[in-house]
Amino acid sequence: MPTTEIAGFPLIDGVTMDSIADDPNSEAALRIKEWSDEIVRQKGYHATSYGTIAESPSDLVAVIIWDSMEAHISTLRQPDYKAVAESISSIFTGAGYMYHVDLEPHDEVQRAMDAPVMEIALFNFDHEPPGGCLEIFQAFRKAAGKESGATPIASAVGITHEEVEFGDIKGNAVVLVVGWESIEAHQAFRDSGTYKKYMPQLMKEVEKVQIHHVALRKV
Repeated sequence: MPTTEIAGFPLIDGVTMDSIADDPNSEAALRIKEWSDEIVRQKGYHATSYGTIAESPSDLVAVIIWDSMEAHISTLRQPDYKAVAESISSIFTGAGYMYHVDLEPHDEVQRAMDAPVMEIALFNFDHEPPGGCLEIFQAFRKAAGKESGATPIASAVGITHEEVEFGDIKGNAVVLVVGWESIEAHQAFRDSGTYKKYMPQLMKEVEKVQIHHVALRKV
């Protein structure tokens, strides 16, 4: 089962997706190209897309698909990759975050990444997610795809390999990724019968929820 790495970093002032695209010779654009050129050569690598969070444009998110979490960990230990990681850190204001999740169905992940907007939702627990919760999330995403109004382009769900910290909460999180035509389409979906039916079940034992929208760009 391929693993999806989701990593986020705070960008220095003045760096945006537009500035990176407009000036390929800028420091930020060069550092990202250097990193992307290196990552595509790694064993076990599949695909990468990155973008900034709509709700927080100074925060960069990278979504990377690997053969496995072990393939990514092996890459992190490579001397050449370590040097590139150190180089790209010059466009970040500080430390970021990273987690790995086996999203299912896997064939929906790339489609969600390729959508105009991808929602990344983390359902944080102060312990292990309750038994059977993934079955409820899978039922939700399948029902969402049958709505007559605003519907997802693609979606997938899984539980993080690592414990995820959010404020005073620390535990494994359920990650739901959804491809949408727009943020407005996601907002419209919240009025649907499917959303109203399933959301109370999805929130069982959830301590906090984080939801971001990102327009991703392929490497």
